[in-house]
Amino acid sequence: MLVHAVILLSFSVLHAHARTGTESNEALHPQNVELATLEKRGLLQGLLGGSPSAGRSPSAGRSRADDSSAGYPTSLVGGLLDGVGSVLPLGTGGGLNDLLKGSPSYNPAASAAAPGRPSPSATNGDAPWTQSEAAYRQMITCPRGIGGQRGVVLLVPPTGGSGNQAWARSPYAQFLPQHGFGVCWVDNPTRSTGDIQLTAEFVAYAIKYLGGRSGRPLNVITYSQGGLNTQWALTFWPSTRRWVRNLVTLASPFHGTIAANAVCPLLEVIGGCLPALFQMLTNSRLVKALNAPVQGSGAVALVPTTSVYTRQDEIVMPQVGARPISYLNGASNIALQDICGAAHVADHFLIVGDLGAYAIALDALMSGRPANPATVDKSYCNQLASLSGQFASLGNDLKYIFSTVVGNVGDRVSSLLKTVTSLTVPTEPALQMYVCQKGFATGCTANGFAGPQGRAPILSSLPQALSGLLGSG
Repeated sequence: MLVHAVILLSFSVLHAHARTGTESNEALHPQNVELATLEKRGLLQGLLGGSPSAGRSPSAGRSRADDSSAGYPTSLVGGLLDGVGSVLPLGTGGGLNDLLKGSPSYNPAASAAAPGRPSPSATNGDAPWTQSEAAYRQMITCPRGIGGQRGVVLLVPPTGGSGNQAWARSPYAQFLPQHGFGVCWVDNPTRSTGDIQLTAEFVAYAIKYLGGRSGRPLNVITYSQGGLNTQWALTFWPSTRRWVRNLVTLASPFHGTIAANAVCPLLEVIGGCLPALFQMLTNSRLVKALNAPVQGSGAVALVPTTSVYTRQDEIVMPQVGARPISYLNGASNIALQDICGAAHVADHFLIVGDLGAYAIALDALMSGRPANPATVDKSYCNQLASLSGQFASLGNDLKYIFSTVVGNVGDRVSSLLKTVTSLTVPTEPALQMYVCQKGFATGCTANGFAGPQGRAPILSSLPQALSGLLGSG
């Protein structure tokens, strides 16, 4: 990760130097004063020893506590120190201790709807809720409330990360309020490492709750698995669609990722894949059900959608060819390099802090339609201006990886011991009955999320993983 950062820094300095002859055109973009000018000048000031931007009002109206919602870092050195410091023993955001804890352990039955813990109101045609309304609601955070003359933007985090880690210091949380948007994010109890079907319930509830509270449709922006979770929510809770004005996804695995096909067999040596990673195999039952060739499935955009991806993605892949893995029928599918140039550096971890990607999202939000490459403000494509925030997220990137691979440390040890003693590993979670009732799959479970995850002999999933990796099934 640090080697990657050093290479990126070297490239970006050269790239920024090559652009100096064109940046005088910035005055032609009055819309860009808020970011391209502010960020470039703030960054240069930071390099000379200035402090991060100040003057933002303190967070208010929180529904959950946050511990690292400082402003967007404008100092490259400061961003790098923040990133490295966040994985030190006494670092920010819980530091090394937070990394080693991995993802939380969660028992869905403990928070299930029960007498005294009612579920949300049901809507005809929607999948059933399995958790109590209180369980869903406590996962919604709105640092500055849900005000904003342009409505609410709901941010959905990636695999292994919390909303605070992914979004609090991103351009989306820091700059969208300046355009009149209220910003919220939704978490889930396993940091998106558990069953995607359960994670999607928290997204569906957040959309309906915030839409009802604000009285107007939301814009939803997602990162990585967050896009898959949201598409599942829109598919099986169709009442959510009326509350979504725009969906913008960053590096979404709508069709899984061959990285999961490659990694899951290897992880059997430590007890197997976590549920969400298994479900992101390109030929998993969940991916096949979502993309079923049946009317109403999630194989097409269900709301106005912009899918942003980077051709340099090393996690959600492949992202090349006419139909990259993030391609969604009916959406505006935009490669970041088509906006910012082939030399623009942004891998899976950097895309969430990339100002070029932010510009694509902003075009969609401000216009009220999917982003149009012809109207995206390309003057945001400044590699150096993005770097401070990207470096500040280095520690969180390591936490995402650890949580995705290991999960909860205690649960991982138990799973490893069970694998050693039984020579079995966990299997992909069963599809919920509502999926089969829609006609998208067969062989669903009627037991909800009760009971332990299924297990199978070691390497029994290898043929499936290899088949997906080779693109044959």
